[in-house]
Amino acid sequence: MEFDKGQTLGNFIDRIRLNGYNTECVFNQSICQDIKNHYKQQCCAMCGVRGNSENTQIEVDHKDGRKDDSRVSDSNAQTFDDFQALCKACNDKKRQICKECKETGYRFDATKIPGNRYPFYEGEAEYDGCVGCYQYDPIQYRKTCNGRIYNEGHQKGYYEGYQNGYHQKTT
Repeated sequence: MEFDKGQTLGNFIDRIRLNGYNTECVFNQSICQDIKNHYKQQCCAMCGVRGNSENTQIEVDHKDGRKDDSRVSDSNAQTFDDFQALCKACNDKKRQICKECKETGYRFDATKIPGNRYPFYEGEAEYDGCVGCYQYDPIQYRKTCNGRIYNEGHQKGYYEGYQNGYHQKTT
């Protein structure tokens, strides 16, 4: 790309020349209207907010932050599970986290968020797909990790806050 600023005074760009063309397939970000309508009625999957201010308005987010799945690019093949409701602030943060994952090859560690006990609900730190990352599906992350925590407690003899065989609450 070449910029020509020689025609007018100041810092204006008069002309842009493009050298070559993009041979890669471009991801179509459009989302089916029925999917948009569904998620616009939801609360943010990450923080639970649903408001009217600029940062709390709900946006429909592609769960896969890399946007490299050609099926999701086809609006006729999209499913509700390909998307989630996020407020603008959470969606902006997720975008940056996914960008960093793409650059480094390492997924976001959910234990950076206070209260999260596991880094992923599936898979490891090294990128091998978005499924399993907190950013991909925070609701599934909570469901899976809550189940793990419950099972760990049950294996240790805790049930409904009491240790088996004792009548004093443990928490």
